[in-house]
Amino acid sequence: MAPDNEKDRPAKAAPTVSTAISTKASLTDSPLEVLVSRDTLRVDRIDPDPADGGDRGPQEDYDPARLEVYDRDALAECETVIERGLETFYAIGRSLLTIRDRRLYREQYGTFEDYLRDRWGIDRTYANRLIQSAKVVETLPIGNTPTSEAQSRELVPLLMAGQPEEVRRVWAEANERTGNKPTAAVIRQVREDRNAKPETTRPEVVEPKPRRRPLPDAYWDAIYDLEKIVKRLERLHRDDRFLVNRKSLIDKHARGLSDVHDRLFDLDGDLSDTPSVCHECDERLVPGEGDPLRNRCSGGCG
Repeated sequence: MAPDNEKDRPAKAAPTVSTAISTKASLTDSPLEVLVSRDTLRVDRIDPDPADGGDRGPQEDYDPARLEVYDRDALAECETVIERGLETFYAIGRSLLTIRDRRLYREQYGTFEDYLRDRWGIDRTYANRLIQSAKVVETLPIGNTPTSEAQSRELVPLLMAGQPEEVRRVWAEANERTGNKPTAAVIRQVREDRNAKPETTRPEVVEPKPRRRPLPDAYWDAIYDLEKIVKRLERLHRDDRFLVNRKSLIDKHARGLSDVHDRLFDLDGDLSDTPSVCHECDERLVPGEGDPLRNRCSGGCG
């Protein structure tokens, strides 16, 4: 019979896995030992010190391959559809997709390929074809979808290429060609025809060049405008205020007027076929004194 002081001693609260992991307690401080492996997370209870009179506690195992109740129900439902071939290829493809993505095979099979081979006698290539065909159906409008895996298979390449809009276009055109009774061959032909069509590009629009005036007419107008400017400058030079403001005008406009003079001299040389640069020293030629038509070298060559 246990002593009274042991009877009255309050029971120790059982620590949890999360507590043991979060506090990173040592094996001497915590009654739990967490053993982590690649396949199994096992939580074992460590024997209490025999001096405390404790007994070995129950061992609890967690196996990630074990299916929960809802997973078992989902697996059973999917396998029933596959086994009986209910509804259409779409239902079978969706069932295989659910089993693959949720790894509902993991309790009895190591890989999806093993499950397909041992449970159904098919390879992964055929299973993937059914899965992709089911995805094609989900891409198309409800009520207007392929009725056979062969039809849907011809649209799989477009879906795999990331072209869901093209899937819908090919399917719609195949229906138009056959009066809503497309065959796999027609769908393939439509897909190949659309793929062979070159991309239509708008022809480059060439803007018509504006019609230019005849050069002699344009030159005549330019000379006319130049004469008007020269006459205006002449009037300003005859103004009674010109002498008073001559110094400021020289400071501001003498350089500009000289540049205009040189440019006009070059234009005159082009027009009269007279050189504007000395062939000996490459200095600018200027009008000769007393004879503007006879140029002389500004560098003093002659």
